[in-house]
Order: sequence, then C-alpha cells, then structure tokens
Amino acid sequence: MYNRIKRKESNEMKNESVSRHIFLRPAIIYYIDGILRRGKFMKKKSIFLLISCILLVMSVYVSGCSMSTNQTEKTKDCDYTVVEPEELPRELTEILEEKKSEPFRLSYADAGYLYLCIGYGKQVGGGYSITVDQLYETENTISFGTTLIGPKEQEKTSAETYPYIVVKMEQIDKEIVYLDEK
Repeated sequence: MYNRIKRKESNEMKNESVSRHIFLRPAIIYYIDGILRRGKFMKKKSIFLLISCILLVMSVYVSGCSMSTNQTEKTKDCDYTVVEPEELPRELTEILEEKKSEPFRLSYADAGYLYLCIGYGKQVGGGYSITVDQLYETENTISFGTTLIGPKEQEKTSAETYPYIVVKMEQIDKEIVYLDEK
C-alpha cells in the first residue's frame, strides 16, 4: 500500500511538472494575472507601469529610425563641368532627346563619370539660361540644384525651346537629391 501511494504521488508530481512545462505562459501573462489578483490601487499602478513601459519601448523603436546625424548637412562642394550637347555620350544624347519635351531629372554614369541632368520641358521663346545653384555632397547623398532664368524682353521670340543642363563630375556612389528651385 505504501508503494502504491508513493507511486501515485510520484505520478501526480510528474504530471504536474509536465503540465507546468507544457503550459508555460509568457512572462507578460503572468504579470497581468498578478495585476488582476491584487487590490484596485495596485491594479491601477501596475497597469500604468505596464502601459508606460510599452509606450517607452515603442517610442524608442519608432524614433530610432530617425535619430541619426543630420544627413542634409553639406560635407563638401563637388567639382563639376557644364557639358555642351556635342560632348555628351551618344546614349545620353538619345535619352535627352526623348525626354526634353517634359521636365525631367536624371543621372547617367559612364566611364567613371557621373552626368547629372535637369530639363525644364517645352518653353515658348528663346533666351533661357540655367544656373547651377548648388552641387555638394552630404554624408549619404549628392545634392544638385539649378534655376531656370527666363529671357529678357528683347530676347523673347515665338520659337519653342527645350532648356536643359548637364553637368559632369567624378562618379560617386551616392543617392542623388535634386533640390527644388529657389
């Protein structure tokens, strides 16, 4: 009889320990169970702490994506040359001819050089010019900004023109950011 009782107790203990391991709940569930079993004051305080911790973790996670150094800060000016249409690679010339009727922004890499292009689409009249306002590097980007300058009154004609500019610089493997006109 003693053997049977001992055996029965050990079987119950085995079943109990197995059920504990099989049905282990995450720590959060145990924490919430504990909150629900305490008094009202403890419930409010514990729920407040739990929500505060969750919000803190979420805010750190969300703000971690944007808490980097200021990537728009200029690190250095880029050396460049404004390229005449006859000096462009043939393939780039073909691309520009296709795109020139609409405003465009594109970059083209060839033989160790990077060509940055901005076009202003179809303009009525001649005498337009384009100035390079900014061309500089940041930590992760190359920033390029230009301005279209309209013709003077005496230069206005009824002809259609397609002003664009192409600058050539050493190839740098960074994202290009085209800055808006001032």
